[in-house]
Amino acid sequence: MHEQRADYTAAIADYSAALRQNPRDAACFYSRGRAWAAKGEYANGAQDFDDAVRLEPRHHAARLSSAFLAFGDGRYEQAADQFTSVLRQIQPRAYLVLWKHVASARAGGEKGGGARDELARDSAGLSERSTQALLIELYLGRGDEAALRRPGRSLGEACETDYFLAQRSLIGGDKARGAELLRGVAKQCPAVQHETWAARLELQRLDGAR
Repeated sequence: MHEQRADYTAAIADYSAALRQNPRDAACFYSRGRAWAAKGEYANGAQDFDDAVRLEPRHHAARLSSAFLAFGDGRYEQAADQFTSVLRQIQPRAYLVLWKHVASARAGGEKGGGARDELARDSAGLSERSTQALLIELYLGRGDEAALRRPGRSLGEACETDYFLAQRSLIGGDKARGAELLRGVAKQCPAVQHETWAARLELQRLDGAR
């Protein structure tokens, strides 16, 4: 497939041709949206995700992809609302609980410990021992960053870990370290990974604010 070769322009052309044949194919809009986002054309990606949801309101992957882009664009409250909405409709997973937390915290809920208290409640019933669950423990003050950054991690695991460590630094006010970690994610991580989209979008804003 074109995505496996990182040929996102060709993938977009193929999905566009398919949509001309069937303009009500929500899955095709979603897949084209991912290709747009991987290519760095986030507005086009967001439109395709919206179209996928319009055609299939319970297309949770498209709704979450919209939330990832909203977060990277600095629309934290909107992202938090989208994560919350999806979490009400599916079995909670540490990954989405973590995303909801960083969106709430960046929106300002961290003041007074509100977002952290909410994270403790949201994660109370989780039984995972995933990297995301360990990151939640770290956010709650019970984890070890060195253990999360252990040698031998897969690239995807390293990208996720460093992205959420960046968000933890930004929430805590350490903008320099947060930006440094985001730059690593943006440079080294697969273009199709959600954290890569969000990191690149946020860096555009940080660089524009200089």
